[in-house]
Amino acid sequence: MNQFFRIIVIIAGIKIIFASVLFAQTITGSRSLPDFYVPGGNLDVFITFDVDEANQPNGLIVREMIPIDWELNYADPVNHVYIQTEGLIKWLYTEIIGRPVVDGTIHYNLFVPVNENEVVTFYGELLYNDPANGYANTTEIISGNTLIADDAGTSDDSDGDGIPDSEDACPNDPENDIDGDGVCGDIDNCPYIANNNQSDVDLDNIGDVCDDDIDGDTVLNEDDNCPYDENTEQTDTDGDGAGDVCDADDDNDGVLDADDACVPTPLGEVVNETGCSIADLCPCDNPWKNHGAYVRCVAHTSEDFISSGLITEAEKDDIVSWAAESICGHKK
Repeated sequence: MNQFFRIIVIIAGIKIIFASVLFAQTITGSRSLPDFYVPGGNLDVFITFDVDEANQPNGLIVREMIPIDWELNYADPVNHVYIQTEGLIKWLYTEIIGRPVVDGTIHYNLFVPVNENEVVTFYGELLYNDPANGYANTTEIISGNTLIADDAGTSDDSDGDGIPDSEDACPNDPENDIDGDGVCGDIDNCPYIANNNQSDVDLDNIGDVCDDDIDGDTVLNEDDNCPYDENTEQTDTDGDGAGDVCDADDDNDGVLDADDACVPTPLGEVVNETGCSIADLCPCDNPWKNHGAYVRCVAHTSEDFISSGLITEAEKDDIVSWAAESICGHKK
C-alpha cells in the first residue's frame, strides 16, 4: 500500500483560516471505528466532538488523515464536497451546516482496497476559533487509532471479493462460482464450464466437460473411437466407428458381446442365436479324426442353420461342397 495519506477535512459552520497557536480546550473530540478492517470491505468512522456550551465557536474544521489508497464513499452531514490536491496529499472539504458550533457527530465511510494488509493509523485534528481566547485559532488533536486486517492480519474475506467469509458461499473463490454449477471455483474441476456432477473419468482433476482427453488414453476426444473408455490402440473390429472396448457388438453380427459365444466372427458371416457361424462351430484347424469327420460336422451344422431359417438348401449345398473339397481334417 502507498504509505502517503489522504486528509479529509470537514468544516462546520463557516470556513476560517487557522494558525498553529494552541489555547485551552473549548472543544474535545474522539474517534470511533472497528478494531479491524476487512480488505475489500467498507469501514465506518465516527468523529464525535463535545463543545463547551459557555464558549461556542462559530467555526470548526474536523481534519482526518487516512491512507491515500482508501476511497471515501460518503460523509454525513454533508452540504457539498470538493477535493483539492496538493502534491501526494488529497484534501476533502465537506461544508457542514450549523453555527454556532454545538456538540455533534460526523460519520464517514471508506472503501478498503482488496489488497490492503498493512497496519493503518488514523490521525485527526479539530481546528476552531476559541471564544474563550478571543476567538484565537486553536488546534485540538484527535488521538490516533491503529487498525490491522481482521484476525491479526488474516482477513475474514479470504478471497478478497468484498464478502466476509461468514457470508460468502465460496470464501476461497473470488469469482464466486462463475459457471453457476453450485461448485465453488477453488474446488471445481471445470471452474468455467458448468458440471455439477464433477465427473472425471480419468481422475486427472480435470472434469470431463473441459478435458480434451476424457479417458486419459493419449487419444484426443475428437479422434477417440471410445472417448470414455481407455483404448490407446483404437481397435474397431467391425469398422463401425465405435472401438471394441465400448462397442456392445464387436463383430456386428447382431448378437451382443455379452451373449456371443463366438467373438469375433468375420464380418458378413451368418451366425446362429449364440453368435456363432458354421466356420466357428466346425473350425478347419480343429484336431479332426479325419477329413470325413470335418465334412460331417459342416453338413450337420448346415442342417441346423436351415432349420433355423438362416440359410437356404442351395447355400447349404455350396457350404458342404466347399468343405468336401477342403484339406480340413486331412493328416499332414
